[in-house]
Amino acid sequence: MFVVQRHAARRLHYDLRLERDGVLASWAVPKGLPIEPGSRHLAVHVEDHPLAYADFEGEIPKGEYGAGTVEIWDRGTYEMLEEKRDGGLTFVLHGTRVEGTWTLVPAAMDGDPKNWLLLRKRGDSGTATAGSARRTYAPMLATPSEKPPTGKGWCYEVKWDGYRTLCVLHEGEAMLTSRAGNDLTDRFATVARALPRALRTPACVADGEVCALDEEGRPSFAAMQQGTGTLVVYLFDLLEVEGTPLLDLPLTERRERLRELVDTAGGTVRFSEAFEDGRALMAAAKEQGLEGVVAKRADSPYQPGKRTRDWLKVKTKQRQELIIVGYTRGEGRRSSTLGALVLAVRRGEELVWAGNCGTGFDEAEIERLLERLRPLERPDSPLTVVPKMPRVKKNDVVWVQPELVCEVEFAEWTREGRLRAPVYKGLRDDKGPQEVRRELPFESEIKRGRRSLRLSNLDKLFWPEEGITKGDLLDYYRRVSPVLLPHLRDRPFTMKRFPDGIDGKFFFQKDAPSHMPDWIKTAALPATSRDGKGKRIIRYPLVNDELALLWVVNMGTIDMNVVLSRADSSHRPDAVLFDLDPAPPAGFDETVSVALLIKELLDQLDLRAYPKTSGSDGMHVLVPVTRRHTFEDTRRFASVVAGALVRAQPDLVTTEFLKEKRRGVLIDANQNREGATIASVYSVRPHPGAPVSTPLRWDELTPKLDHREFTLETVLARVERHGDLFADVLDGGQSLTKALRAIEE
Repeated sequence: MFVVQRHAARRLHYDLRLERDGVLASWAVPKGLPIEPGSRHLAVHVEDHPLAYADFEGEIPKGEYGAGTVEIWDRGTYEMLEEKRDGGLTFVLHGTRVEGTWTLVPAAMDGDPKNWLLLRKRGDSGTATAGSARRTYAPMLATPSEKPPTGKGWCYEVKWDGYRTLCVLHEGEAMLTSRAGNDLTDRFATVARALPRALRTPACVADGEVCALDEEGRPSFAAMQQGTGTLVVYLFDLLEVEGTPLLDLPLTERRERLRELVDTAGGTVRFSEAFEDGRALMAAAKEQGLEGVVAKRADSPYQPGKRTRDWLKVKTKQRQELIIVGYTRGEGRRSSTLGALVLAVRRGEELVWAGNCGTGFDEAEIERLLERLRPLERPDSPLTVVPKMPRVKKNDVVWVQPELVCEVEFAEWTREGRLRAPVYKGLRDDKGPQEVRRELPFESEIKRGRRSLRLSNLDKLFWPEEGITKGDLLDYYRRVSPVLLPHLRDRPFTMKRFPDGIDGKFFFQKDAPSHMPDWIKTAALPATSRDGKGKRIIRYPLVNDELALLWVVNMGTIDMNVVLSRADSSHRPDAVLFDLDPAPPAGFDETVSVALLIKELLDQLDLRAYPKTSGSDGMHVLVPVTRRHTFEDTRRFASVVAGALVRAQPDLVTTEFLKEKRRGVLIDANQNREGATIASVYSVRPHPGAPVSTPLRWDELTPKLDHREFTLETVLARVERHGDLFADVLDGGQSLTKALRAIEE
């Protein structure tokens, strides 16, 4: 037989004992049995022990030799494969934890004959070699939620307020890494020293949170920042043990394995308990001033680096990590230092202003911040759009490289995407600026009177390359809705749904689905497509208010496809559309030139026109008209204008529909027909970069115009500065009768 005893004496070690000649031949192995093939550990040959000692577990009293705790780590049988003349042994262990081949070599390390080597044989296929190549992991992430979920299959833990840390124990030594992969071992040295003694294994990977406890024993992020308080680590998951990954095991089984490993006697390493009642835990967390609760599906696997719905985090107060992009100079007693931090979040590749924070730091923290910020100063703003900050002079803002991350507590997000009443809580050295995004609570419920809408899958990537999520898209449409909705109101709406984002499949849906809320109005109109024209009635949704808009976006709709007429008189358009589509080698510059030619001709006819980007290389020019005309009238007018421009500029303008024959910029007049849809103004397009169909002033149509600049954030900034540049399109009021007569003569 053999036995391996974990001996937490003055120095932690593992005793390997082999039954030989009626006694237990024994070696003390400070780093435990080597697990990886080819690895070797020091094994100190000690005196033989009686066979009865193989069953010993318990405490050796202080003052006696080997004082400390002895536990049986593994036991079983072994086969001797080779015994050399010098005493070297090669054997196979058949235990409950280990299975494989090891060799003991009397190497007389440092000249001491007691210092042997214990080697794990290469090429061994035993169970303990499952993790022969050391793995690296990223922590699994939780999705924000407004309240703990209920029902069967959930367990609940405290959300600890500290640094998320992966604890890697290898050959009896601990290494701590942050969520971003930074080494935290030296920073939290007391925790690193405590882990080998507190974990009943020489090799494992555990997930946890390092916290600083205040005088009342509560986690305090401020104490962590100030270097005060008592450092502890709360462990809540187990990813790997002795080379064997546990990721696919259910959470409850991983936690039970972790519980068996953790010895909490030292106080520094703690097991994070789970509870069955999420609401009660949330109430207790609020009462005790804890950060919140994490709800986890009991059967969930561990998914490294992924944010999933299997883990939901609920905070007692709103908190957000933000990127520091600058600071304002102070006033009064702070006139020579720092007044407020200028903060931002990341939206795809863009940095978006989230507001300024001027409270929460004392003089010592201000000095600490300035020491970090001054070397990062830069002359220009790193933000995509430079904001106008209320009551802040332009020269009082000092911009910095967006490298530091801080955490704030705040009251709410405003409609404009700004933090209300933010309070600084501290720097987050464990988070990189690329990770910082606005946290939108999962399945947030929006209520308007008796109506409610529950949003889902907010973290799903709709533009994977740009990192733009469904939540970002919803946030854009919510913020742009005051200027967008007037252009959608009472227009039959066609949903083009992208359930998995722009890289997934899409489908069109004109008929309102049966699960659409009854508070979204509809319009029953005859089908206009060729196969169903006049035979089938379609119940079109009407996107008349913010809640209806967010509902269609929540269904995976990216662009707002609308017709050129209103539901109450669907055969009467309220605008003429000139749809400009360049064919290579023509591009956007040529499209701009054609749009200006259209304006020149329309000016001669005393007709107002309004340009917008299409969201690609094309453009749309709209001429608002009274609702007395038919689609035949508007199509005829657009065709006549297009024909006149083809005759004037045959190398630039075309009406040829066949792409293989097309040269120049197509003016498509056929989009002026009942039922035809276009992307509305302010509509995001399902193309790389998430471009937006953006209204323009005519004086912006120059060779310098770049349609790719019109992204979610730049369009919101334009609206903030200029309002709705397309508002006059809604006024209509223009007649085509005189213009048609003039142009056809």
